[in-house]
Amino acid sequence: MEKAKLTKFTVNRDAWDRGREEGGALLSSYGYCCLGFLGLACGLEDNDLKGNSLPEETMHSKLAEDENPWPASLVIWRDDRPHDRREWKDTHFTNAVVTVNDDCSISDAEREEKLTELFASQGIEVEFVGKVEVSDGE
Repeated sequence: MEKAKLTKFTVNRDAWDRGREEGGALLSSYGYCCLGFLGLACGLEDNDLKGNSLPEETMHSKLAEDENPWPASLVIWRDDRPHDRREWKDTHFTNAVVTVNDDCSISDAEREEKLTELFASQGIEVEFVGKVEVSDGE
């Protein structure tokens, strides 16, 4: 039976960890990064996400492609490695998402727009909910 394709997930701005110089984790004391929210939508739990920076880090106990809870555009099974070294690897798409989520030089409005476009390119709709923080200068 083929896994259902995720087509939409929600980012709650109140618990969203983004735009920090030191980068973040899927789930940290600051909250969830956008991929953390996606992980929840894919059925992962807080214990799966906590302390892991990237989706591939949640996959250590998964030994076959059909065990991947993430969309295929994020994590791929690499069995073409030398010396029979099979492993899960994040994709260029994952790295692009992380770069936007963690970029401390852009506004949240720009971050949301870029993330919306990135996920849409993979057929995934992202909805941002919760209050929008507005600084005095805006």
